[in-house]
Amino acid sequence: MINEFSIFETMRYKEGKIFVLTSHLQRLLKSAKYFDFNTQHFINLFKPFLVNINNTSRYRINIEIKSFYIHNYTPLWEFIKNSKLIDILQNEYSLDSDSDSIIRLSLFQNGTLKFDIMPYEEITSKKIMISQTIVSSKDIFLYHKTTQREHYKDSIDIIRNNNLFDLLYFNENNALCEGSRSNVVIYKNKSYYTPPVEQGLLRGTLLSIFLESKCCEERMIYKDDLIDADMIFCINSVRGVIRVIIE
Repeated sequence: MINEFSIFETMRYKEGKIFVLTSHLQRLLKSAKYFDFNTQHFINLFKPFLVNINNTSRYRINIEIKSFYIHNYTPLWEFIKNSKLIDILQNEYSLDSDSDSIIRLSLFQNGTLKFDIMPYEEITSKKIMISQTIVSSKDIFLYHKTTQREHYKDSIDIIRNNNLFDLLYFNENNALCEGSRSNVVIYKNKSYYTPPVEQGLLRGTLLSIFLESKCCEERMIYKDDLIDADMIFCINSVRGVIRVIIE
């Protein structure tokens, strides 16, 4: 029996804006509908941002991506700027504070919403490791961002203590899925690749932008592909693009 859980989104707040807010809200709503959560209050509160939910290519943004957190200047970021991804990013949403923060928006089954605001802290490790845990591509919770995260429990203390940036997980097909808090992109043979979503992963808001803009393409990635890659990146909308080193 599955214990009660919540659906949540973790978002980067900087310079009075929330990065790709609309994408986060749409993803949360999609998961809420899948799990039959009460969404009435959520929809009423965020209605201005929940338009054209089935056609994300029509959304636009009025901020510049270069104002957001580039930890490592990589060819991938160069591609983003040159390809004018501003045209397919989402709306902004202003808050009162000018602080650099991480906002967590949680939706509970009865429709209750909770906001948590945490200070944004710089990462201290850019190392990754492969987890010994094998996940199942049939586990529905791999495809949604919820507090039901038993499959990633071995990553909690390691990341909290800044020993690693992330742990990467493979599935029953020996195929790469994702990190516990990031999607993975590899650079090999002059191309960027990321695992197909059906292998068991949550498609991040930043990864969706990359795929839509054809910055990278989906391909099965096995352990040898990961180890032999010219570069490995962990990406999410809070931290941006991090070039990482596998241990």
